[in-house]
Amino acid sequence: MRRGSARNYLFLNQMNRIDQINTFFNENVPRGKESFMVLQTHLLMERELLFYVKSRIEDDSLLKEIEDSHSPVGSGLGLILLAQTLSKKDDFPPVSSSMNEDVWGAIKLLNRLRNKLVHILDPDDDGIRKFMKKFVEFVDQRPLESEDNINRRFYSSAKRLITFIAIDRYPIGEKFHKEILEDDLDGD
Repeated sequence: MRRGSARNYLFLNQMNRIDQINTFFNENVPRGKESFMVLQTHLLMERELLFYVKSRIEDDSLLKEIEDSHSPVGSGLGLILLAQTLSKKDDFPPVSSSMNEDVWGAIKLLNRLRNKLVHILDPDDDGIRKFMKKFVEFVDQRPLESEDNINRRFYSSAKRLITFIAIDRYPIGEKFHKEILEDDLDGD
């Protein structure tokens, strides 16, 4: 494989990953009831974070412990912090210029919103919408004038945030060099 071919492979792989996550998001995150939308989005984020972490840890026994339902880092803030810590070893950690490189802050905000919802028997839709607005403003890095179309805006911002993590599932550093660039040497 030539170097250009390796770049094309990476580009096509990332584009396929974006298509996959967008389809999965569209199929699993309903538009409508705010609380259900937030909970489903959070579950998808945790799924992608777990994939992210698994792509960076090679110890199978450690992975089993992380995936255990009683693991303190298998979900929630523990999983976010583990993924954030592992990302610091990447050559290019997941960032978004529109979020001032604070993807992790946005994910933590989504986690706080989820935590608020699961501890309320009858969630206040107005309160949820206010928190959703705060999330959208954080992700988009601009204030919203109103909560009009907040479901659509939340849906769009959440999908974009999950995509940042999904396309950065595989570290570009050492693993990329081993799997892709070594093929360049064999092809030359």
